[in-house]
Amino acid sequence: MKKFKLLAILLVFFLANLNAQIKTAITETAETIGDVSGTALHVRIHRASKRDILKKVKSYLKERSNDVKTKGDEVYATNVVFPTISENAIKVYAKVKEYNETEHELYLIFVDGDQIVSTKTDIKDYNSAKASLYEFANTLSRESNESFIAFSERELGDLEKTLERLRYSKEKDENKIVSLGKKIKDNEKDIEKIDDKENLDEKSIKTRAKKEREILDYKKDIQQLEKDLVENKKEQDEYIKKIKEQREIIKAAQKDKELFD
Repeated sequence: MKKFKLLAILLVFFLANLNAQIKTAITETAETIGDVSGTALHVRIHRASKRDILKKVKSYLKERSNDVKTKGDEVYATNVVFPTISENAIKVYAKVKEYNETEHELYLIFVDGDQIVSTKTDIKDYNSAKASLYEFANTLSRESNESFIAFSERELGDLEKTLERLRYSKEKDENKIVSLGKKIKDNEKDIEKIDDKENLDEKSIKTRAKKEREILDYKKDIQQLEKDLVENKKEQDEYIKKIKEQREIIKAAQKDKELFD
């Protein structure tokens, strides 16, 4: 039930924010990362967790530096080789902040010597840094959406399998009710035959009593099966609704992914 409520909440959230979702866009903003303050490149990353973003940033910087450290929500790298930005080894400072339930903000400060790379210092170096960050962020958003879709499709498959099991169980219980109904009628006919006798011997009396007990047991079984069918119907209705909502979630995620293709 908790999972069902969560799916409903996620559905409302995704649909409400679908039109608000934008493509990868790099902007400049003032930010402080570690002990450095100044112009940072800013981008929003979609559907990746803070942990995953920090891990990817660290890996991204380790490809260019042997000195990369993580502290909380920040990553620091020195002696970073970025030929497109500078002929010299530079420093890179990164920070991740949560923006909403599906997006995180990534900030990067590039320091070349004693100068922070920005549009005011060197537009060529800035554009190179911007292009590199764009490729990184756009790829991560696309991959995160692909992973989310794959996970959601597996969940949808599980929901559909559960619904099929409920339908199979319903059919099985309905068949049991029909079978028990036939047994009750057969026993009633046997009792009628016994009652048609003028005199009942001990064996007939015992047989009649057994048939009556069986009828009572069959009726109790039918009552329980009917209760099970009512509960089954409720569960089927819930899972039909869950499946519909899960499909909407996947559809919304697929549209989001297209923004990063």
